[in-house]
Amino acid sequence: MIPSTSTCCPTPGLLRRLRPARARRPADAQHEEHGAPIPRGAPSPVPAGNGQWVISGEKLHIGNSHLAGLHVVVARTAPADTTASRALTAFLVEHARKGVSLAPHQARLGLHGFSAGRLILDRVRVPATAILGELGQGLHVAQSSSIVYGRPNLTALSLGLHEAFVATTATWLQARPRYGAHLADLPVVRDRLGAMQARLHHATCTAYHAVHLLDQGAACDSVLIGAKHTGQELAAATGRDAMELHGAHALDGDYLLPGRRA
Repeated sequence: MIPSTSTCCPTPGLLRRLRPARARRPADAQHEEHGAPIPRGAPSPVPAGNGQWVISGEKLHIGNSHLAGLHVVVARTAPADTTASRALTAFLVEHARKGVSLAPHQARLGLHGFSAGRLILDRVRVPATAILGELGQGLHVAQSSSIVYGRPNLTALSLGLHEAFVATTATWLQARPRYGAHLADLPVVRDRLGAMQARLHHATCTAYHAVHLLDQGAACDSVLIGAKHTGQELAAATGRDAMELHGAHALDGDYLLPGRRA
């Protein structure tokens, strides 16, 4: 049976409760090697008296798994014939709790400094106070974490990479002598750098507009989806330009630009 994790909680009260530990929580991930829907992949914890639960299971590809101090585990706490909207419960499980372990860390492609690994829960006892929200609200917690809040999180990630591409490339071009001036002074290079900066401005405005609507409680699913997609596409285009403008230096393994590539 496979538990689930998420990056945050769905209600403002719970967000306030967890915000100090935000950087130490794991990110959303697949339930099995081939993936599985949350209701089918969730484990079934065993009640242990005094409101406690005993949870066993594993989960793969958890972002920040080796950095997280807290894991949000979504488990089935109702009979099998209960609808998914009422069958699951989210638990906050400390990484130091007995029975929680991780498979050895393995290097992966992608962002430097980002870990994604296998979380193992072996008869982990959690108290009733570890429940996020109410019993039976786990699906709401999981979906809100990965969909509602996950979208602007990924949008912000793309935006941060985008900013790094532009700043790093502008600094590089301004420092490289060419034809009695610098590469940044050449009209064709200025045009490309200008296009990169224009994309960054577009992505920034789109991202801030989307999260502003979310903060206001407006119905903005399509805007969040659009901001995520637009930000990723624009950042990828700027990343390609950055690679080309850095020339062969961009291919060096220890060069600063590859360290910012997704």
